[in-house]
Amino acid sequence: MMGGRLGENIGVGEETIEKACKVSMKAHSKPNYYIHDKNRVTFFAFPGSWSVNDWCSRKPFGEIKVDVSLFPSIKSIGNEEIGLVNQAFFTRFQHLLTRSSLSAEVEKAISDKKQIVFTGHSSGGPTAILATIWFFEKYTRHNYYNTPPFCLTFGSPLIGNHIFSHALRRENWARYFIHFIMKHDIVPRITLTPFTQIEQELQQVLEFLDPKSTHNLHGSSILSSFLFSVMRNALSVSSYAASYLKGNTNLLLETVASIVELSPYRPFGIFVFCTGRGKIVVLDNPDAVLQLMFFCLQFSPEEENSEFVHGMFREHLSYESELHESLNYMQDVTYLVNLVDVPLSAHSTSTYAAALNDLGL
Repeated sequence: MMGGRLGENIGVGEETIEKACKVSMKAHSKPNYYIHDKNRVTFFAFPGSWSVNDWCSRKPFGEIKVDVSLFPSIKSIGNEEIGLVNQAFFTRFQHLLTRSSLSAEVEKAISDKKQIVFTGHSSGGPTAILATIWFFEKYTRHNYYNTPPFCLTFGSPLIGNHIFSHALRRENWARYFIHFIMKHDIVPRITLTPFTQIEQELQQVLEFLDPKSTHNLHGSSILSSFLFSVMRNALSVSSYAASYLKGNTNLLLETVASIVELSPYRPFGIFVFCTGRGKIVVLDNPDAVLQLMFFCLQFSPEEENSEFVHGMFREHLSYESELHESLNYMQDVTYLVNLVDVPLSAHSTSTYAAALNDLGL
């Protein structure tokens, strides 16, 4: 287990993380993106969208093959399998790239020799992710600019399949993608669920999560129904992934996979889980992250009430305050690096056990 402060281990200082979170929230009031210059860093912050059409363009999961002319590295070497990406998020990024001054502003930051940070909260996160990959493909890969960009997202949904993780690790780019997730934030798990199962509630949920909205669903059954749909599908995806990793060749597993609609989306990069108690757990193993995304969403029977569920959804808007508490003063950070060291006993007194306990595990 590594020690030290978060910034020392992930390559981005605490001040930069807090500033990225702040400008990503500010970007929600902008039509395309928001630029902020601070010292030698230029932040490109992207707004989220609260329209269903910008989340899923077709059923059940809305995935398409990436445009290899734009992202030639997002494929598997050998079998040439091309990565899958959420079409709605990808289309939104393409429009931004071709119909705004983003490319010119990035060129300006490069000419000024700035450290570039792409950032976004909620569905602004996918745009930041795709902008970062675009930068790597256009500038880093061809040695036009030797300072790698960072991508910092806050409560971002998953946007690509396992090929993204494979390709970014192969290119040594994965460590520059850092995703912050609140323990109970529902948004990073939404794309694990078929659109057909949540389309009735999704628009109302998005309006409720819009920082500028006064839409109130407190006491409504919509939140509970939406939450349990996401939890049920997160369970299916994580269970299937775990069985696959174990090398399970059970025909029943294959049969279930052919019947149950399983999301293609998977984590990639570094994930920073915020427990809500000022403590942080960091992982860079995408398989472990997927399991935690399900298990952290669990709660006890006593907590199964509208007040608690309402609070779970509101966590999506609490990144600024949570990170301010977690990153300042005495940091309490646990790095789950060697997963074989994770305790199997609930009575373990190790630091790992304490961290997992804070995550509700």
